[in-house]
Amino acid sequence: MANFLPAGAIDLHTHCAPSLFHRALDDFELAREARAAGMRAVVIKAHECPSVARANLTHKYAGGAAAYGGIVLNHQVGGFNVWAVEAALSMGAKFVWFPTISAQNYLDFLKRHGEGPFTPQAGPAREGLSIFASPGKLFPQVIDILRLAARAGAVVATGHLGAEEIKALVDRALEVGVKKLLVNHPDAAFIGLPLEDQLTLAGKGAFLEKCYLNVITGDVSAKQMADGINAAGAQHCVLVTDLGQPGNPRPAAGMIDFVNLLLQAGIRPDQIRRMLVENPARLLGLD
Repeated sequence: MANFLPAGAIDLHTHCAPSLFHRALDDFELAREARAAGMRAVVIKAHECPSVARANLTHKYAGGAAAYGGIVLNHQVGGFNVWAVEAALSMGAKFVWFPTISAQNYLDFLKRHGEGPFTPQAGPAREGLSIFASPGKLFPQVIDILRLAARAGAVVATGHLGAEEIKALVDRALEVGVKKLLVNHPDAAFIGLPLEDQLTLAGKGAFLEKCYLNVITGDVSAKQMADGINAAGAQHCVLVTDLGQPGNPRPAAGMIDFVNLLLQAGIRPDQIRRMLVENPARLLGLD
């Protein structure tokens, strides 16, 4: 099973330069290395700026795998900025990610556990973003953004929101017609989404992101991740790397490592194909 990677693999979560954070490779290198590994596409995620324009240029000029982008609703783009989302979607953004490094849930985690390499580097008083205007009630801008994503057929992804926010966001997204939902790294320590909640969200139609970086950091073992995949069903999961950081494997190589670890943990090749080829293609509208 060494170096097994199904043809047409797609990584929906990668990071590269330019960035506020140190990255191991740039956009063009990402796409070229993915193509060399036999991959079909990559999604470029940037915490600090829309990645759609970069992805469009990479797609056209890198000579690599297809590249797609989106917008992350952090402070750097104005948070829940309806105008920024509308512009990104008009340029072809495939993803609208809710706050990551600006999420109140993430900043609270950092306060409890100590700051790490992805600590926000700027911002007045480091105030975080929550989707809740008051307990259980979403900001109107959040609902407007969900409606924009629904009309564009974009993926709404939950970023680094907390468990209660994730559940509320998924429910409201479904109410306004969003068809593509992705729960970002639910196994990460700073998300801490219980398996029961993961299964409930999957039952509502959301995809669960199973992320190699969370194995590398020790948040979850490959066996625990395999057990979670089997509990939810491969039809409800996607495999991503979340890689691009110096000191970690580069994304394409990391995906090969990840797949082999899951195979060793008992995941079948047909499940790998479902999570790495078929489900991502459906989210990107490529199937």
